[in-house]
Amino acid sequence: MHLHDTLQVCLYALASWQPKHLLKSNHPILGDVAFCSHCQTTSEVITWLQQKAPAFLDKQALLVIDAQQSAIYLADVSEKLPAYWIHYRGKMPAHTDECCQSSTENTKANGSRTNKVKKQ
Repeated sequence: MHLHDTLQVCLYALASWQPKHLLKSNHPILGDVAFCSHCQTTSEVITWLQQKAPAFLDKQALLVIDAQQSAIYLADVSEKLPAYWIHYRGKMPAHTDECCQSSTENTKANGSRTNKVKKQ
């Protein structure tokens, strides 16, 4: 599946078509608008961008989900490196909110838990 539209439309389409997924930001591509280093849900990324960089949601994007890759590219930034990698739950580490607590006001109010692994 390939969808050429705005980043906002691509994110909403992804949330609708593939609800059990997480997004990981590509910090070198996104710079200051990268969400955080851990995987987050589409709704968390949309909320972050609406608050921090609403015009970014209007950028032209390409959502690609096929046998080789699952990613979102930004046309004016990079057509070779994705802005977001799409991972399906069960194939990635557990969702975590710890790096984004200051940007997400309701993290604790929603009862989100952070999974921590102890090193032995």
